[in-house]
Amino acid sequence: MRTKKEALSLIAERGFNASLIVDVGVATGTDGLYEVWPDAHYVLVEALPKFKDDLERIASGLRSCQIFNAFAGRAPGTADIATAPDQPHVHWPADIAPPGWPRDSIPIVTVDSLVSPRLTISPATQAILKIDVDGAEIDVLEGARATLTCDCVVVIEAALLDERTARFGRIINFMTAHGYEAWDILEPVLRPNDNLLWQVDLVFVPRDSALRASRAYQ
Repeated sequence: MRTKKEALSLIAERGFNASLIVDVGVATGTDGLYEVWPDAHYVLVEALPKFKDDLERIASGLRSCQIFNAFAGRAPGTADIATAPDQPHVHWPADIAPPGWPRDSIPIVTVDSLVSPRLTISPATQAILKIDVDGAEIDVLEGARATLTCDCVVVIEAALLDERTARFGRIINFMTAHGYEAWDILEPVLRPNDNLLWQVDLVFVPRDSALRASRAYQ
């Protein structure tokens, strides 16, 4: 299967010219997301304070970029969380986390509130939305309903077996209900103990996208 960079490069080769790229769940960075459209404006959204230096490093290599230390969700607000000291991506609600985990109060923003000041939201506007949030994908998408009315390529990490956040089917259902179809499947991750498929990245485009213009096999 293709990598993110290979898929995004293919999309660019087919004439897609993203003017805005939103990276939700940046952590240490998203391989392949920052090179294909160097003239685009980038919006980096990462909630965990431990990745602050990574965000600044990524932004320093981009021509136009904004950083938001926040969660992306369905509505503005605040989340009280605790993060695992030895697992950089793991965080729990503060009220149920182990007492030794560092606590933080993190703002919640919506994707639409970040996108609308930067570009006109219309079917002619081309944008990229990447989501990697380990379980809260539908919340992020609910807060991106206006953005999804653009000509938007959406790349979402989707787990198949995770007992708490298995969400492959829910993501498919949400996106098809909002006029999108799966366009590619990227970067499979296998579970180490038995080699079963654990997660993939799903790529969605609008149902009437030029990227889907040809439906023939050859």
